[in-house]
Amino acid sequence: MIRFDEQFFKCLADFKFRDMAQRILIETEPYFQPEERVALYSMLQIRPVAPEIRENQELYKASVQAGRDGRFRIEVVVVAYKHTCALTGYRMTTLAMESIVDAAHIHHFHNSRNNDPRNGMALSKNAHWQFDRGLWSVNDDHRVLVNREKFREEGMSGQRLTDFEGRKISLPDDPQYWPEQAFLEWHRRQHGFTN
Repeated sequence: MIRFDEQFFKCLADFKFRDMAQRILIETEPYFQPEERVALYSMLQIRPVAPEIRENQELYKASVQAGRDGRFRIEVVVVAYKHTCALTGYRMTTLAMESIVDAAHIHHFHNSRNNDPRNGMALSKNAHWQFDRGLWSVNDDHRVLVNREKFREEGMSGQRLTDFEGRKISLPDDPQYWPEQAFLEWHRRQHGFTN
């Protein structure tokens, strides 16, 4: 016969305790790889909760490389965007929960050391490459700006970068993860956008 401690049994009966226990088990290193965490969140129908965004954002600004990519990419930005490219609206995940999108920094990490989720957008590989080179940016109304003077392109209608000009990007449901205006302004200034 198994007997639980009475206090522990009370904890197990509490939804908040069970939810927190599941999150701790999933998020604690080294039990699960980032892709496994995403699969567990999905399987258990748990919405990952990013650490609170505070004025003191040491968690995100830490320059330590270990753990940076996983937390920024999987647990916060990519999940907030539901694995969907902000530019194209395209979403693809493998059965192993690998995603076609990256978490792209708006204000480049090598300059800012800033992993605040509001300094990121989920972008497909092409959109990320184009964004990092300043071929496109986002205005204050979250509409796409394209710098046509920086490139030439050919392709099918609807797939070219110029086809997205003026469209509103896809944003997370939760506004606390929307791109911060100051980071967008930095990106526009850095890449010569005047709008």
